[in-house]
Amino acid sequence: MKAKRIMETKFCKGVERVLWLAMGTGVFLGGPLAAQPAEAPERGAGWRVSAGPWYRNFEGGTFQTSRPHSAAVDLPRGSTTSVLDSGAAGPASGSAFRSYDDGFVGPDALGSTPGSLFEGTSSRFGYESDAQVSGSSLVMSAVLTGTSSSTSFSSSDESGSWNDDPGSEVGAQIETAYLRPVSAGRVGLLFGFGWSPYKISGEDSTFTASRADQKNRVDGLLTDRYAIPGSVILPSAPYHQPNANPPPAFLPRIYDEPSRSIESTSTRTGTTRYEWFNQINQEFDADVFTFSLGPTAEIDVAEMLFLSLSAGAAFHVVDWQASSTETLYSAVNGGNPETVESWKERQSGTDLILGGYLSCGAGVMFGEGDRYFIQGTARWDWADNLSATVGSTSFEVGFDSFSAMVSAGMRL
Repeated sequence: MKAKRIMETKFCKGVERVLWLAMGTGVFLGGPLAAQPAEAPERGAGWRVSAGPWYRNFEGGTFQTSRPHSAAVDLPRGSTTSVLDSGAAGPASGSAFRSYDDGFVGPDALGSTPGSLFEGTSSRFGYESDAQVSGSSLVMSAVLTGTSSSTSFSSSDESGSWNDDPGSEVGAQIETAYLRPVSAGRVGLLFGFGWSPYKISGEDSTFTASRADQKNRVDGLLTDRYAIPGSVILPSAPYHQPNANPPPAFLPRIYDEPSRSIESTSTRTGTTRYEWFNQINQEFDADVFTFSLGPTAEIDVAEMLFLSLSAGAAFHVVDWQASSTETLYSAVNGGNPETVESWKERQSGTDLILGGYLSCGAGVMFGEGDRYFIQGTARWDWADNLSATVGSTSFEVGFDSFSAMVSAGMRL
């Protein structure tokens, strides 16, 4: 029993030293407490101080993003092209030598002479089949090949939002109170100070765009029709007169400028797909310093056990910073994304948030004169929200919380 008493005395003295260090040598209670009292006070009236860890679960917050930066980027939208070369068939109009798969037509000297009776006609032509003479027209044709490309583009942007809560944050708290005895226990005024970290984060994607470039092979059939003057009868095929300045002779003539038509078909040879999308990462990080002031009561329910209750005003000083990072990525044919552009924005501030609290707990007293105690407390806080913006994003953070505290203390 004597050894047990010695160990209890050493433990109590150790707790007393820790609590005096947590008090900061009388910071909360002023000059009269700067020196350690020589004797333990009575269990009833007097000051008490306690400190310990603070497990706090805040309400959380919401970020709301308006039109993203990515939507204002001028993305390449591509173009539509079609190339079908007439090759040796030449232009559709004007005086030119035109060669086909089944013949040719070119200007001659007499038809090219301005004011000539035969102006606009030519004797310089040839064809391979009688079937090419169709009524009053001589028909020439050529098989053509070419390429074409077409592009489709679409984009979508919208506002985005996310919410998060910081989970159970671990902080620290210290309380001091002056108590006076009543019939069932003690009543008095409590002042508390606590610190808790507060961090939430989230991400969203609010912009997408896509583009598809299609490449095609074009196969075509060119048909030129040359009018035959009414008094001209063309010779039987095959017929060829390639001379631009033939010797004097009676030669059949046709008009040397055709009426052209082209029929074509397109075959897809490949598709290239481009994708763009954004990623928004946002954070809110704060230190919350909470000052509490309110009446408190302790009720003795057994020789060493007591219950506590307190309620009052709470003032939260919130030192915060918020950040928002938006990155625009691109990918080709489903490959690895590459960064196109990035935007970073930050905002910070210090705000006073008003609120109230209610706490209840239970504790055990021990040591000489019940000077020391260990207490567990549950606490509820109700507080205003913090609203601010960072870049094009608005956010609202709530400070309602539920807390669990374990503290060790001493009566002075």
